[in-house]
Amino acid sequence: VSGRNQAYRALARERDFSAAVLDTVASLVVVFDCQSRVVRFNRLCEVVTGYPAAAVEGRVRWNLLDPPGEPARLRQRVAVMIDGTAGEDDRGILEQYWMTKSGARRLISWSARMLDDGAEGHTYVIATGIDITEQRAAEAAMARLSRQHGQILASAAEGIFGFDRGGYTTFANPAAARMLGYELDELVGQVHHSLIHHSHADGRPYPRAFCRLYAALGGGVHQVTDEVFWRKDGMALPVEYTSTPIWENGGISGAVVTFTDVTARKQAEAILAHQASHDSLTDLPNRAHLHERLRTWLAAAAASGSFVG
Repeated sequence: VSGRNQAYRALARERDFSAAVLDTVASLVVVFDCQSRVVRFNRLCEVVTGYPAAAVEGRVRWNLLDPPGEPARLRQRVAVMIDGTAGEDDRGILEQYWMTKSGARRLISWSARMLDDGAEGHTYVIATGIDITEQRAAEAAMARLSRQHGQILASAAEGIFGFDRGGYTTFANPAAARMLGYELDELVGQVHHSLIHHSHADGRPYPRAFCRLYAALGGGVHQVTDEVFWRKDGMALPVEYTSTPIWENGGISGAVVTFTDVTARKQAEAILAHQASHDSLTDLPNRAHLHERLRTWLAAAAASGSFVG
């Protein structure tokens, strides 16, 4: 009798230890016996669902957790594992909503495996789950945000592109590709300076070290009104652009460039300047032009110390 009591106490200690382990793991754990009855419903299951273990354990039909009208995937998986009819499709991860006591829906990612108790001859199914409700909500929010950003980029009339700290273009919108004469996939992944910003308007090389697009990587927003981007066909495109840093995790990871084609405006300014200094009938320099030339000559003479006769 004494030996039997010691064995019972040892078994009780083992069960208490196992129960403590199940209640401290960071996963939902449900254990089913060979009749699909719930025999363990750990502490995290109680926290997530709001139901005490006593409300679920010992039941074969524990449909209080299954949302109405939706398939009870976990119960179906357990049933086919117990009767030995599980196929390859029944061995992977499954996702199922659980209905909490308050009526909220929680999405759980489950995996299950068989456990044979050789000593007692019992078969169990242990299902472990992770509550992925917030993860899926965050993924859906990111997908919506990505779609919105894509729609904004696609509808913008300005050219927009981004680059990382290495100068590689990370994205570009259709307007940027159209103005520069490239396809989108010809811009993305390329070093933008060597592709579209390698030279000044007069053809002089534009060293990357002095490129004002990169100034944003040092912080601050930079606006430039007197430069050109180079099109795929080799033509210079007069632009105004703004380069803005991209902040991530407390540091600058790249920059976003917004630019507009100012060709028409530059041409209009040149026409107005010509009209202001030339006669409208003869197209010869007018008095304003001559006065301006005279001021220029006088200033040059004064600077050189020479006389104007």
